[in-house]
Parts: sequence; C-alpha cells; structure tokens
Amino acid sequence: MQKACARVEAGIGALTASATDHVRAELPRYALVPVEQHQGTVRDTIQSLLHALAGEGGFSAEDARVIRYAALRREGTGIPVQDVLAAFHVVGRDVWDALAHVEGISAGTLVQLADPLWSWIQRASALVAETSAAGGGAQGRQVVLRQRLLESVRAGDAAEGDAVENARRLGFVPGGSFRAVCTEAAPWVEGDLELLQRGLARLPGTNHAGLHGTLMIVLCQGASPQAVAEEVHRQLPGHGSVGVGLERPGVSGAETSIGDAERALRVAWPESVSFFERAWLHSGLVDARTRLTPLYGEAKAIAAEHPGLAQAVRAFADEGFSLAAAAAALQLHPNTVAYRLDRWHELTGHDPRRFDGLALSMLSIGPPR
Repeated sequence: MQKACARVEAGIGALTASATDHVRAELPRYALVPVEQHQGTVRDTIQSLLHALAGEGGFSAEDARVIRYAALRREGTGIPVQDVLAAFHVVGRDVWDALAHVEGISAGTLVQLADPLWSWIQRASALVAETSAAGGGAQGRQVVLRQRLLESVRAGDAAEGDAVENARRLGFVPGGSFRAVCTEAAPWVEGDLELLQRGLARLPGTNHAGLHGTLMIVLCQGASPQAVAEEVHRQLPGHGSVGVGLERPGVSGAETSIGDAERALRVAWPESVSFFERAWLHSGLVDARTRLTPLYGEAKAIAAEHPGLAQAVRAFADEGFSLAAAAAALQLHPNTVAYRLDRWHELTGHDPRRFDGLALSMLSIGPPR
C-alpha cells in the first residue's frame, strides 16, 4: 500500500491538475473559486488521503482543520454544501483511478484500499456537513464573516471595501485600533473555537476568533489584551503558548498586529503568554534568526549550561545596569554579581557592560518570561 501511495504522490502535480479540472467540469459553481486556490485545496486533500491510505495516522487533526477551513471558504464564496460534498467524491474517484493504474498493484491491494478510502471521504463529508450546519443562522454568518475578514486581512486586502464592511458587520470600528492574539491552530480544530468565542464575548470590547493557516487568531478592539490573552490561554487545549501583538490603527493595522503576535508566539516560553512589547527584541529579529545565530549561538549554549550567569546578566539589564540593584533582585552580594558578569564575558566574549555585548547577551539568554 505504501509503495502504491508513494507512486501516486510522486505524480501529484498532474493528478491535482486533472482532479481540479474534473471538479470544475462536473460542478460548474466551482468557477467562483480561483483556479490556483482550488488546486491548492485539491492537492491538500489528495495528500491527506494518500497519507491515510499509506497507514500514516488515518484522519488527523490537521486534516480536520484544513477541511473545516476550506468548507467555510467555499460557503463564503457561495458554493452550496452539496457541491462541496460532491467534490470530495470526484477527488476520491480520481485518486482511486490513479492507484488502479499503478504498475504491479494487485486486485487484492485495491480491495484493501477501498474501505479506508471511502471511510476517509465519509469522515471529511461529515465535517463539511457539521461546518455547514454550524453556518446556519446568525452564529454561522458570524463564523463566515470572521473567516472572510481574516482572509482579506492576511492577503493584504484590508483596504478593500469587503474587509472594511465585514469588520463593521462584526462590530468593529474600521478606523479604530486593532490588536491580535494568536496561538497555533492545531489544538482548536475539534470544535473548541466556538467555546473560546463565547468566553471572549463575555469580555469588554469586540473580540472575534478564527483559524487561518497554521494560526488561531483573535482580533480585538477596545479590549484588555491581558484579559483576552488569559481567556485564550485558559481555554487553550494542551496549555500551549500565546502571542500578543501591538495595538495598531485601522483594518490594515490588524495584519501588522497579527505579524507582531505571530513573532511573539515564535519566541514564547512553553505554556506562556508572550507580549510583543516585552519580547520585541527577540520577536523583531525572529525572521533573521538564522543570519544572526553565528553571533550569539555559542553564548546561547553557555546560557543553558550556566543559568546563574545568565540570570545575573538579565538582572543587571533589568535593574538599570546597577550592580547593587541586580544583587538585591537576586538576593546576592554585589561582588558575586560582578564576578558572574565577568565570568559571562570570559566564556562568551560578550561584555554585558557594553551595549553591543549586552544586546547579543540578551539574544542568547532569550526573551523575558
């Protein structure tokens, strides 16, 4: 089975193109979806299905997230749920045909693949139906509006009329300030997102949560960022980390704040809330980490090996570069703190009493908790 699935996946480009063409030919409403976007969804579906057939974990949480998200996008485009369900069967049929034409595959293997293939499609269809059912009424319209807003903001189309109108319909003031809070998307795919939305609705301000790509994003306005972050962290399955962006003006500023929050999340300590304004140095340089690693990589290992030295450097920076204040914060003698700073300089080559040495030292130690 694995070899057959691997052979089909090796030709996934051509299979994606042909399956997409078949869906669009048999279900004309899919002409509403841009071809490139449609091909991306079909490719994801084929890959997930092949991995499941190869015995790599069955129907995964990531599969569920992708399918829910695609179903919301299709609903927002105006494609009825029956067409979405039919599209899964078209793609499944094409995958089956591709497997049947793998050289050397036996009839017995094809029979063995039939049940898991159609079970996967049934599970995907059930998720689409559930998502569509949740899309009925005011609550469902809110879900679609959130997805549309996140789509346009993340695509850089925040200045377009649809983004502004969707923000207004969700209760935001488009010209006001926005702040983003984000986590990894994976923990929320099994339906907990609606519970989070209910919790956010009880907080002051306007707060809306949705999934986009690998992120779960909350857009906030007139809200306490601490309260929103605490609510997200409280409900976060698995107690992962949370990133919080800066407050930014306008709908276009929402995307900038999402970028802040994503960077803060990437440097967050495990199971913590990371605010961009506190971790700005590490967050701001997160995309340059590979380029900068030669400057502080060895010092990072020394910080892990000698946490007492790292604590002394952080305290010295946090307490206004005062040995006495750092010593008081650490409950040590000032001479001990001075010795540790000197020892850090000796081991790393970074002098924490100089700006450049302190900056590289702080990068190696990591963001504040």
